[in-house]
Amino acid sequence: FFLLKRCSYTTNQLSNLKERNMDLREDIKNANAAIFEYTKREKALKEHIHKVKEVFSNEIAILKKRAESLLEESRSLQRKNEKAQNKCERLFSENMIMKRELEEYYAKDPKKRKANR
Repeated sequence: FFLLKRCSYTTNQLSNLKERNMDLREDIKNANAAIFEYTKREKALKEHIHKVKEVFSNEIAILKKRAESLLEESRSLQRKNEKAQNKCERLFSENMIMKRELEEYYAKDPKKRKANR
C-alpha cells in the first residue's frame, strides 16, 4: 500500500513536471517569437536610421554648399559696394573741386554769374 501510494505520488509529480515542461516549452516558443519580432523591428529601425542619416547628410551637404555660395555672393556684393562707394567719393570730390573752381571763376567776374542764372 505504501509503495502504491508512493508510485501514485511519483506519477503525480511526473505528470506535474510534464505539464510544467510543456508550459516552459510554450514560454520558450513565445519568447523566441518575441525575440524574432524584436530582431526584425531592430533591423528595420537600424535601416530607417541609416536612411535618415543619409538624407540628413545629403541635406547638410546641400545647405553647406548653399551657405558657401551665399558667402561668396555676399563678398562679391561687398566688393561691388566698396567700388561704388569709392566712385561716389571720387565724384563727390571732383564735384567739390569743380564747385570751388566755379566759385573762384564767378568771384573774379560777378557779372558772369548773373548772366548764367
